[in-house]
Amino acid sequence: MRIATPAQVARRLDRSISWRKKELTQQKFIADSASSVNAYVLRRSGITLLYAHWEGFIKDASQIYLKYLSNTPLELSRLKPCFVALAMGGEIKEAGRANKTSSHADLVEKFRLIESPSYPQQRIPWKNVISTRSNLKSEVLREIAAALGLDYSPFELKEKAVIDRLVHFRNSVAHGEGQSISEADYNTLHTETIDLLNKFRDSIEDAAYHDRHLR
Repeated sequence: MRIATPAQVARRLDRSISWRKKELTQQKFIADSASSVNAYVLRRSGITLLYAHWEGFIKDASQIYLKYLSNTPLELSRLKPCFVALAMGGEIKEAGRANKTSSHADLVEKFRLIESPSYPQQRIPWKNVISTRSNLKSEVLREIAAALGLDYSPFELKEKAVIDRLVHFRNSVAHGEGQSISEADYNTLHTETIDLLNKFRDSIEDAAYHDRHLR
C-alpha cells in the first residue's frame, strides 16, 4: 500500500505500535497476577516479547518512513547526506567492490554532478535497507537513527540502563541461560521500552510532517 502523505505515515505508525503496546500490557498484567513461581517464568518470557516488539517496531517504523520518502523521485541535491548515501548505495558498494581508482573517480564525479539542476531525480530505496542485526543494541539504534537523519539525543540517556540491558536479558533467556528477571527490572524495562517506542514513533512522525529529510 502506498504511503503518500505524513498523515498516512502517522496512521501506519499508530497501527504498528498500538497492538504491540496492548500485547505487552496484557503480558505484564498476567505476570503481575501470577504466583511467585509462575511470575518468574512469565517475566522471562515477557522479556523476550518485550525485545521482539522493540526490534519489530523500530524496523517497521523505519520502513514506513522510507516507503513514504520513496513514493516520489527526489532531487538528491536537496537531501541530507544520509539519504543521498541510501539513494546511491548501489553505486557506492559497487565502487568499493571494484577496488579500482577509475571506479572511485567515477563515483566522485557522480557526487559532483548531484548539484547540477539536470541531474536526474531518484527514489530512496526502502526494502532491505534498515537492519537491526537481530540484536538491537544502542549502537545499532544509533546507526539506524543516523541512516534516517533522526535526532538520537532522546535515546542517549537510556542506552545502558534500558536498551543494552534489555538486549542483555533477552539474549540470556533466548540462549537458554537461567537468567532471573526481578520484578523491579521487568517493570522498569516494560515502562521504559514502551516510552522509547513512543519516542521513536514521534521522531518518525515529526520527520515526515516537517520534511526532515531535506538539508
